[in-house]
Order: sequence, then C-alpha cells, then structure tokens
Amino acid sequence: MFLFFGRSAANQQSLGERFQHSKDTISHYINEVLEHVMKPAFIAPLIRLPTPGSALPSHIIHNPKF
Repeated sequence: MFLFFGRSAANQQSLGERFQHSKDTISHYINEVLEHVMKPAFIAPLIRLPTPGSALPSHIIHNPKF
C-alpha cells in the first residue's frame, strides 16, 4: 500500500477504494511507515551529507542544470 502511494501519489480516498480500507486506516498505516522511514537509523546508511570543507564535483560545477 505504501509503495503504491509513493509511486502513484494517490490520495487517501483513492487508496481506500483500491485496497478496501477506510481513510483512517490508510492514514494510520502511511503515517506509521513514514515514522519508521524517517528515523536516522534508516536514513544514515542511504544518505551521506558532505563535510564542511568538501568541494563540489566538477560535473556539478560545469553543468548548467545545477
């Protein structure tokens, strides 16, 4: 359910119809998954923040998109 929510950006009503649950149930479980996903123990291995003195990579410096 959470993966479907993240992939399709569906609202609670459409998720409730798709999975045959009330909006309260949908909201409860989406919030529960989000609480676990946002914990530092889950995020730390996936996201590495730059150190204060680190330089920008050259492919970012020379790319006008950035």
